[in-house]
Amino acid sequence: MKYILIIALLIVACGQTDTEKAEIEPDTDKFFHVYKTFILSVNSDSTEKYDRRALLDSALKQHDMSLAQFDTTMSFLEKNPKIFLEKMEGFDKEIRREMNKRQQ
Repeated sequence: MKYILIIALLIVACGQTDTEKAEIEPDTDKFFHVYKTFILSVNSDSTEKYDRRALLDSALKQHDMSLAQFDTTMSFLEKNPKIFLEKMEGFDKEIRREMNKRQQ
């Protein structure tokens, strides 16, 4: 009985298992859409009194992405710098274009 309780506590303490984490597929396109929305939201608040977590949650909801998938994709991009740089180039061009439109 004592061992069963310890195992149960370990399972609860660890949260998701590696199997559950492996089931979440990275989505780099959606990740950068969420990130773009987040960056534009941060920059649109002239008071700079924004809640970053609330803005990220809003961007995630707007693009139908879970925080777990966002984190999984970020980890994927960290492990794949070539893919990250490729995607980041397109993101950079897009965000600059959008920021320029907003300043005009």
